[in-house]
Amino acid sequence: MTLWDFYKYHIEPSMFALTRAGNRGIRIDVEQRFKLRDIAIESLDKYKEEVKQLSNNDFDPGSATQVMNFLYDELKLPPQLHPKTKKRTGDDDALSVLQRKYPQHSNLIDRILKFRRTRTLLTTFLTSQLSSLDRMQTSYNVAGTVNGRIASSAPLE
Repeated sequence: MTLWDFYKYHIEPSMFALTRAGNRGIRIDVEQRFKLRDIAIESLDKYKEEVKQLSNNDFDPGSATQVMNFLYDELKLPPQLHPKTKKRTGDDDALSVLQRKYPQHSNLIDRILKFRRTRTLLTTFLTSQLSSLDRMQTSYNVAGTVNGRIASSAPLE
């Protein structure tokens, strides 16, 4: 299959359907969304409290800087370096590596990761604006990946 064939038979037909879907939006069960939002907020509080208890420290698990300072400066774990910048990082990949290497801190790191994932879910999907028809709109990018997988950006505000 040539690049032109890929465009003509995959990208172009998908563009029209996904543009329409993006403009129309996806119907959302608003009542369920509010329930999930409340559950996520409760979970964030619970994870933050668990991090505080497990670490005997009151840092914000959502702050990469505070997490790095605690893990690398207070616990003296070896700093993980970002593959491109070669600077200290506290991203999810670095925390996963530390979690595997240092099982004694696995519960703490697990709660930090859960806090971050829940916060992302909350801020990206559960608290974003809905259109007047209770629909969530997003922008799809058919040609956004090398292998033709459909990509989408954050919900439109």
